[in-house]
Amino acid sequence: PSVTANEEKVLSIRAVPKTTRQVSGFSHNAKCSLKVKVLLHHPQITHIALTDRINGGYALGEKLGITLSGIGEPERYEVTIDSTMVGVTFYTAMNIVNKIVLLGKDSPNYEIAPSYYETFQVRPRDRTAGAFTVTIDYAGTSRITIKNESDNTSPPELLEADFTPLIASAL
Repeated sequence: PSVTANEEKVLSIRAVPKTTRQVSGFSHNAKCSLKVKVLLHHPQITHIALTDRINGGYALGEKLGITLSGIGEPERYEVTIDSTMVGVTFYTAMNIVNKIVLLGKDSPNYEIAPSYYETFQVRPRDRTAGAFTVTIDYAGTSRITIKNESDNTSPPELLEADFTPLIASAL
């Protein structure tokens, strides 16, 4: 079958023992081939780290705003630091991360997900969408780090594989 961009199809291949002449109309003598071509895009992935163990962490009532722009209309998410987010521990920072992920879960253009430790990542929903910008609006004392894991500068790669010999050896 052919698969278009962003479409998902499940392809199941089951080997039929050579001693079995026919299963569901498929003979072991049948000629078949399986060739796969995949155009692999390298989307921008940006990590935002919220932990600053030196400057005292986040204070009650502070506002942390995140604006994502460059794909579709700009999107802004804002978290007001509550009592579960105050300080500088792994748990308080993860409460902020989880709130940001929750706020951005219905974004039409971006996937926002927890990453590692007190970090979340942003990537485009459409892997071909191009680059975007993350802007942090925060007036508190904690340091927030933004780092691109990949920056969408690599051209798409065409990957090809021929599974015909594998299928032939199983039949």
